[in-house]
Parts: sequence; C-alpha cells; structure tokens
Amino acid sequence: MEYRIDQLHIRLKEIQKEIAEYQENCKHKEEEIRFIKEREIRWVCKRCELPRGWPTKEEEGKWLETKRR
Repeated sequence: MEYRIDQLHIRLKEIQKEIAEYQENCKHKEEEIRFIKEREIRWVCKRCELPRGWPTKEEEGKWLETKRR
C-alpha cells in the first residue's frame, strides 16, 4: 500500500492525538525510572509512558547501579 507523505503526516497527527487522550485519561498508578529521549532519566508511567517527574539524585544513582549489573 503506497502512501503519500501528506497522508502519513495526517495519520501521525491522529495517532499522536490518540496517545495524548490515552495519557490524559490514565490514572498513572505505577511508575518506574527510565531513560527517555537520548540521555534523560525520568519517572515514567508504566501504562501510558508519560514522563511524570524527575528522580532525586539518590534514586537516579540507585537506578543506574541496577543497570550496570
């Protein structure tokens, strides 16, 4: 199936809107520390993947130690 680039951009915007709505309605009950983007460490909702906050230096250090094992 061939798509023109403008059709792909339309689909992308629709999907981004759907993700935003899903994240908005999520209760964010479970969070974990993760890398997002390239080298940014954040608390992220496990269900909807929305960045929720910044870990403390202590939390970041403990998390990094588990990744080195």
